[in-house]
Amino acid sequence: MRRGIRDRKADGRPGPIKFNSMKKLVFCCLSGALLLAASSLATSCKGKDNTAVLPRSLSLSKTELSLLVGDTYSLEATVLPQEASDTKVVWSSTNSRRISVNGNGFVQALAVGSAYVVAETVNGIKASCLVRVSASDVPAYSVSLRMDGAAAPATLYSWPGSTAQLEARSSDDKEHTYFWSSSSAYTTVDDGLVTFGWGEDPVDGYAWYSEAVVRVASEDGCASSVNAVSSIGKSFRFGAASELIGSNVAMLAGKSAEIVLTWFDGNAFTPIPDEAYTLKSQDPSILAVEGHTVSSTNQLAGSTILSVLLNGREFLLCNVIVEKDGSRPSSGEAYTSEPVSW
Repeated sequence: MRRGIRDRKADGRPGPIKFNSMKKLVFCCLSGALLLAASSLATSCKGKDNTAVLPRSLSLSKTELSLLVGDTYSLEATVLPQEASDTKVVWSSTNSRRISVNGNGFVQALAVGSAYVVAETVNGIKASCLVRVSASDVPAYSVSLRMDGAAAPATLYSWPGSTAQLEARSSDDKEHTYFWSSSSAYTTVDDGLVTFGWGEDPVDGYAWYSEAVVRVASEDGCASSVNAVSSIGKSFRFGAASELIGSNVAMLAGKSAEIVLTWFDGNAFTPIPDEAYTLKSQDPSILAVEGHTVSSTNQLAGSTILSVLLNGREFLLCNVIVEKDGSRPSSGEAYTSEPVSW
């Protein structure tokens, strides 16, 4: 095997051997070793089938987040498997005016509302976190309710169909938009005017009863409320006697009696003002009505219905049985009291 090339001198004698071919061989061997090493390194970053290991799942440290305007939070992303070739994620926000996020998952709340922060792997796997942002400013005022120029009581008492005017006032003495509401379908409120309801079913001790919570709130959410209770007492005064509403009442012919309805004022049952209701006799020939006074006639004995018209609603008060000369009507009505003799 030839190891070199020997040149001839001018006089014909052999010169030194040159090793150019040997150098080329050594260089080629070294280059091949480097390429082999690089190939082995590349193979170590790939799977058994000589392909890149791609992410198979992505999860975030939070799936929902509640922040105030100006708050920040750092979300963390977990990419699996851990030996994935590239575990980087790209962060984005579905509404950058409300929520911002940088390339490290650092979230900042910018405005009231909600948006999603989305993370995405190099092969398109996505995970998201819903971020809700609330106002950080607490209104620097309060709302109170007033009635008749003074602070409204915690509970308003009245009778069905009556009204009360409430006024909302803020502690900062500025103009605000107010929203009124009632917890009952019977008691209503319109721009602070409360109309007391009748209720649905009688309650023990009451012929009619209804209660509600009347609430007012400003545009900033500042609120105040009162309870509203309306009632009619189950008993009414028939002359000097106390009778139950809807009962039978006996009365001697030629006599008169005053009828008084009551309502609960928070402490006791109090007469409803005379102007608030009127009485109505089904048969004036047996029982005449004048104002709140009923009078039985001398001519006839019998019975008739006495009803009340209160704030546009009529309801049965009692059945009045008139006796003449101590004799009871032949119709045989039941009695709940002895005849009154006024």
